[in-house]
Amino acid sequence: IDENDYYRFMYLQKLNTLKPKGELRLQEDIKELTNKMEKLANRVKKIDPPKPMEWYPGGYGYRFNVSNTIFENHPKLKSLRDTIKAYIEEGMMTIEEEVNMIPTFFLDLQPHYHVLEICADQKSKTAHLVDRLYEQSKDYRTFDDVTGNVVVNVQNKKLYHNLSTELERLGPLFKSIRMTNYEAEQFSEDKHFLFDAILCDVMSSGDGTLRQSLDEWTQWTPQQALPLHKNQIGVVERAIQLLKPGGHLVFSSSSLNPIEDEAILAEILRRHKGVVRLSNQHDRLKKFDYSSGVSSWVVTT
Repeated sequence: IDENDYYRFMYLQKLNTLKPKGELRLQEDIKELTNKMEKLANRVKKIDPPKPMEWYPGGYGYRFNVSNTIFENHPKLKSLRDTIKAYIEEGMMTIEEEVNMIPTFFLDLQPHYHVLEICADQKSKTAHLVDRLYEQSKDYRTFDDVTGNVVVNVQNKKLYHNLSTELERLGPLFKSIRMTNYEAEQFSEDKHFLFDAILCDVMSSGDGTLRQSLDEWTQWTPQQALPLHKNQIGVVERAIQLLKPGGHLVFSSSSLNPIEDEAILAEILRRHKGVVRLSNQHDRLKKFDYSSGVSSWVVTT
């Protein structure tokens, strides 16, 4: 096996295979783990074998369709739980909902890029951004050509410390991360330092995730989006000010409400006509089941 053939399972970090205290893990290890999961899936009802995510770069992402309740409590899965948790503790694996991985997929990152995640939350995509930075390296032994970094701005101070602890698990990759604590709309601007790429995953009403908490259905109203609209536009405005000419910005939210999606983009394009434009991502979108955005919407008051 080629020494440069580093792997990730679910979301394995290439550089972490070089940890001083860890052995060099190659593809046999991941095959052994996937085989183990497949065998267990055949023995335990309600568990499907892991399958690669077709869209994930390099084929390093896997779907393991099992509920948390079964995974955490089924006695036959204890050995697998211990193995996976060890990978997570070592920063070699991240388990999260597939949809949270998608926004970073739309940023074309190069090893020299300076990247900003302007409003990170507990589902920070920083690890994904760092990995995208490193996977473009042409030197998988030393990664000397990786001169860029990822700045993650965390607005909540408590979350700042929690996320810092999580990101430290990335080992050597942590050196490429800078953490800040600003309100996104007031993120410090330096005209002599602008970013090549920015991820703007704004705080939203989260109505696109109601399936995860059915109790919230009883409290949900479409009006919840209205007070957030102005703030969301402000965050994107600040991000544009921090972006280099020719740079890329990806906007995402956890809402299905056009007030928090299409209306934001429409207003930004109106304000910056001729300066900011939408990028055609049709070829990438073909990898997903998706529907086009809407061009008109009703404001519910």
